[in-house]
Amino acid sequence: MMTMLPFWYFLPQMMQHQYGFSAFESGLAFLPMTLVNFVVALWLPRLTNRFGNGRILLVGEIVLAAGLLILTLSDSANGYWQTILLPMLILGLGQGLTLAPVTSAGVHEAPDEMAGIASGVTNSMHQIGGPIGLSIIVSMTSVFQTELWLMLSFTLIAVVVVLFLVDGHKATNQ
Repeated sequence: MMTMLPFWYFLPQMMQHQYGFSAFESGLAFLPMTLVNFVVALWLPRLTNRFGNGRILLVGEIVLAAGLLILTLSDSANGYWQTILLPMLILGLGQGLTLAPVTSAGVHEAPDEMAGIASGVTNSMHQIGGPIGLSIIVSMTSVFQTELWLMLSFTLIAVVVVLFLVDGHKATNQ
């Protein structure tokens, strides 16, 4: 969430300033990402049953990082279709693979009497992470490319954390 809330905040502004999109057009520009996210979410139960929650979460974070890297390295002067569409599709895939598994990981192995508390803490962290990421980025820069690099760095940190936790969970189960 430290990455995606800033992404949803800064990208529409960039599209409005650089491409001359209206607020409505900027919102429509997110539709491909939303559609991919929706389709992936429909397949997520099957994927989780086959590969496990931790692996899906790790792949999702890696896919998010790949989408952000492509967007970060793209030349925004090339317009929406050449610069933003492909990364949006990749980010939709990554979001679809990440959001439910990270929530499941937050309540995994919580005792029945603590499940509500675990869910509340997990959802609170979702809500707190976004503003923290946005605050860090706003305090450091107002340059869109630098904002993207910071979002990518947050995602790479998440990849390392998930990789550590997935490997650590495997080690305790062996």
